[in-house]
Amino acid sequence: MKKTILIVDSDLSNIKKYGKFLSAKNFNVLVATSQKQAVLIAQEKIPDLIFTPQATKGLNGETIYKSLQKNKKTTNIQFVFSVVKRKVNSLKTTKRITNLDYITT
Repeated sequence: MKKTILIVDSDLSNIKKYGKFLSAKNFNVLVATSQKQAVLIAQEKIPDLIFTPQATKGLNGETIYKSLQKNKKTTNIQFVFSVVKRKVNSLKTTKRITNLDYITT
């Protein structure tokens, strides 16, 4: 059975790039361009993993994570945050709030 990944990003070029890569690796790909949309899709579709920036203009992956932790149906969804290397404090915050995986870009 194919695993499903929800890509959350406000940058459509990132969505296209990640979506193409993950589809080629045989994943089902869902897309959200806002926090609200990400939470709604996650609650409805229950993806195996959510890939989201830790924080960018208008989008905060930590907020999505915290929202989904309040719902029994979505507490087991895995998260991977992308973090810009130069934002070291951002990475430290992510690791403090969650013990989740991250990718630096």
